[in-house]
Amino acid sequence: MIALYALAVLASVAPAPAIVALASAAESGHVAGHASAAGQAAARRHARWNRHARVAAKPGSYYSSCKKARAAGVAPMRRGAPGYRPGLDRNNNGIACE
Repeated sequence: MIALYALAVLASVAPAPAIVALASAAESGHVAGHASAAGQAAARRHARWNRHARVAAKPGSYYSSCKKARAAGVAPMRRGAPGYRPGLDRNNNGIACE
């Protein structure tokens, strides 16, 4: 259970190079047989996220509305990301313009 929590926490931040490599291996089906099912699932999630990666907002970016953030290709934005602000996060879940 703790391992799953750790994977969930890791999934909420930018993937480390090792995770990206594991994700690429999982996507191509070349994951070692001893890898856990949870590790393979996490790798597939990272592979999907990387495939659909959005344009990163520049530091100091400001968007007056979610419409403008979407037009710039940066929505949704996670708390701490450039361009994120509480005014765009209506339900205060840490993800703006979802």
